[in-house]
Amino acid sequence: MTRKGYGESTGKIILIGEHAVTFGEPAIAVPFNAGKIKVLIEALESGNYSSIKSDVYDGMLYDAPDHLKSLVNRFVELNNITEPLAVTIQTNLPPSRGLGSSAAVAVAFVRASYDFLGKSLTKEELIEKANWAEQIAHGKPSGIDTQTIVSGKPVWFQKGHAETLKTLSLDGYMVVIDTGVKGSTRQAVEDVHKLCEDPQYMSHVKHIGKLVLRASDVIEHHNFEALADILMNVMRI
Repeated sequence: MTRKGYGESTGKIILIGEHAVTFGEPAIAVPFNAGKIKVLIEALESGNYSSIKSDVYDGMLYDAPDHLKSLVNRFVELNNITEPLAVTIQTNLPPSRGLGSSAAVAVAFVRASYDFLGKSLTKEELIEKANWAEQIAHGKPSGIDTQTIVSGKPVWFQKGHAETLKTLSLDGYMVVIDTGVKGSTRQAVEDVHKLCEDPQYMSHVKHIGKLVLRASDVIEHHNFEALADILMNVMRI
């Protein structure tokens, strides 16, 4: 019987604290359950070449984008996999939109890889292995994407530590709109860090951190209008 492994995950949305979180400031993030990633790993007969099939790449493993190739190669090397693999990634989560697609792929792949091996997977192992892949994709990830996706719940995140929010019950709706414009999280993070070498810009980061604290308080008190005002203030920075 052909060895197979399956795993899935969702995306994430940083409600407030984007970029500032990479400087150690707090952020609040929520799972984006409307966007899903499904990964299937199948062993092939010898003589074949390992391959990846996805929306962003369809071809041999050796020509795949670094973040995908590294993920598969690390799995193969650490577990002495001898047979070639066919990796299929299905998603309705658009990449390069800040919705956590790279972390979602990593989480789903790690789950699929453990299923392939017939091993149980702890939450800590999942986060560690997915964060390694995030470093390949983004260079200096905060870890918030992986933590939110793995927890499957709204989280407060700061300096690598995540706590589940007591509540996110608000009398209102939040709409997620895809403009169709792609961005590079890695480039954006690098650009912001370069800007913040200037103390003037670093003060903006600190201010965002204070707004996150205020947002946490109004969320706990179910004040949707106050939260909307805070989010608008962040947009003006």
